[in-house]
Amino acid sequence: MNQRKQNGIAAAFLAVIFVIAVGFMGYSIDMAQTYSLASKVKTAIDLASLASISQLDGTSSITTVKNTAVSYLNSNLSMTIPGFTNLSTSSSNLSLQVGIYDSTTMTFTWDELSSSVNAIKISYTHTYTPLVLNYFMISSVPVTGTSGASKQIAGYMAPGTGFPLTIDTSTLATALASSNMIDLYASGSMDNSYWTDYTQSNPSTTDIRNVLDYFQEDSGTIPPGVGINDTFRVNDGGMGGAFNDLDSSVLVGMTYVFPVVTLTSSNTGRADGFIAATITNIVNSMGSKYISITIDPNYVDNTFGGLQVGTNATNVSSGNQSLLANAYGLAF
Repeated sequence: MNQRKQNGIAAAFLAVIFVIAVGFMGYSIDMAQTYSLASKVKTAIDLASLASISQLDGTSSITTVKNTAVSYLNSNLSMTIPGFTNLSTSSSNLSLQVGIYDSTTMTFTWDELSSSVNAIKISYTHTYTPLVLNYFMISSVPVTGTSGASKQIAGYMAPGTGFPLTIDTSTLATALASSNMIDLYASGSMDNSYWTDYTQSNPSTTDIRNVLDYFQEDSGTIPPGVGINDTFRVNDGGMGGAFNDLDSSVLVGMTYVFPVVTLTSSNTGRADGFIAATITNIVNSMGSKYISITIDPNYVDNTFGGLQVGTNATNVSSGNQSLLANAYGLAF
């Protein structure tokens, strides 16, 4: 074989190797871009799921929930994907399904007409035009992400969240029959609530005062977190002096988280669930001491606000669960 022919074969071989190398390089570049886009899409739809489910508070419509999801998707994707085209609720590459999520079976059912709606499922496909693979007859790469968020009865109250007055679980029925309003007595024969600092030590008036300072003066003692079925000491009676430390100018009109509890002994309470309620009046006189509250039914909160998804409130009867606060989080 002459030298010229050998050189020709070598050149052809090198050309093939070059094409293969470019192909692998192009594949690597485009796959890296695809993975990056997939991460951006997943982050965007996760945030959109959480933002939209937070609007499902019993007063907002399904349309509001979906519009919120689209708004968050557009805001996040336009910042992270060059040339991104804004979406609408009718975009063919976007699916917005509102329905019911069963946390026990971990299944989602699309049903926007049900009164039990508690979740949203978002699927979005972004079509990526590859930089190199386009020359190898691959003109587009679909990048799809799916996310879902649900709300359920809150199972955990973060540290610094719980007001130092817990409500007897049986009192929920009374509140339901009184337009969600109830007077909380924590001293004397009419006790339906109990002062606590959420620890295993018997709380004194000083202990309660220190926690109240946290809520009223942004000082004092930060109450610890509590989950459903957790137990802590309460003071059942003899705490009338705690009312002297209540500052009506600060507390009245404010909404706080109050655990509902069942006494497992004379001085121990078990957290059965959590409500959010607005303090409407504080009465502190020799003959009567109580705090009036109005419960915010189905109050929806998130981790930042203190309530989180956790163990279900199985110790509260189904008829009274409508008053319990909800939390929301990613479900799938």
